[in-house]
Amino acid sequence: MADGADEPAQVFGSCAGALVALELAVRHPDRVRSTVAHEPPAMELLPDAERHRAFFDGVYETFRRAGAGAALRELSAIFGSRPAPELPEAHDNTAFFLAHTLRPSTRFRPDLTALAALAERVVVAGGHDSRTHTVHRPAAVLAARLGQDLTEFPGGHVGYAKHPAAFAARLVTALTALPALPRTVQDPTTPTASAS
Repeated sequence: MADGADEPAQVFGSCAGALVALELAVRHPDRVRSTVAHEPPAMELLPDAERHRAFFDGVYETFRRAGAGAALRELSAIFGSRPAPELPEAHDNTAFFLAHTLRPSTRFRPDLTALAALAERVVVAGGHDSRTHTVHRPAAVLAARLGQDLTEFPGGHVGYAKHPAAFAARLVTALTALPALPRTVQDPTTPTASAS
């Protein structure tokens, strides 16, 4: 949503992508104008983090032993025992996710001190339909730790795929509500983003 190639970016990420978005904001506060993090799976923020580590280790072992289908059935526990959300076939990267993303992303602990300094430029979001799911809990905890209310988005954990128009409209609203990058944080060689 930036006006030019050198403008600070507005960043959105969901699930593991939300963790990437948050880390990008922390590492490059001069380059990231605003961030929307939708249901980051930062299970390490939860008081029962050790139990979740064991659970995701079990899902990984099931994947290695019995394949993606069996692992997804086991993973359904974090989605209220509903089937794990399916993405459109063209975007199905389930095997890669189970092999390489699941455990590192659920073990990642965001830098709360650094994020607190950027909190006015960060929206932590969760899906309306996933409010009772385990996968939603870290987003609620993170929002509270940053002193904000969790912003509700349409659908569940993959609301962007199931309700793209409503999700996009909510995303635009969330990004528009965030303030412009403060001049004190911005790199002096980077032009200031115009609010339009």
